[in-house]
Amino acid sequence: MAKLSRQTFLRLLRIAGPLVLSRVPGASRIAPVLPILIDAIAAAEQLPGQPTGQVKKAHALGMVVRRVEGLAPTRRPQLAPSERSAAIDRSLEVVLCVVHLLEVLPAEQAEPMAQQMLAALEPSAPPDPAV
Repeated sequence: MAKLSRQTFLRLLRIAGPLVLSRVPGASRIAPVLPILIDAIAAAEQLPGQPTGQVKKAHALGMVVRRVEGLAPTRRPQLAPSERSAAIDRSLEVVLCVVHLLEVLPAEQAEPMAQQMLAALEPSAPPDPAV
């Protein structure tokens, strides 16, 4: 099983994460939280040492909950706290599953496949008018 480089993982997370989340049932109800969720996953991936997936998930969920509680009431998702937690948890799981799918590929395929995905997803630079 291959592990993507941290840089590739984080780029893929920031670019593909919002696309994936737009397709998660119920994610539209927590739309204001989605950028916070992506930031929390990125922060958890950068924890020192070699924390387990469960430790990183708990860190990300805790970070999201704290930041959501700090939002002005009008910016918070209008859901009961238990519904909001369930939607955040489900969204976190979906994003991580999609990004980690690449890691089941053989090592020599994972990083190139991730780079191809990034090239297809990243907005291309505008043409240089001087050329």
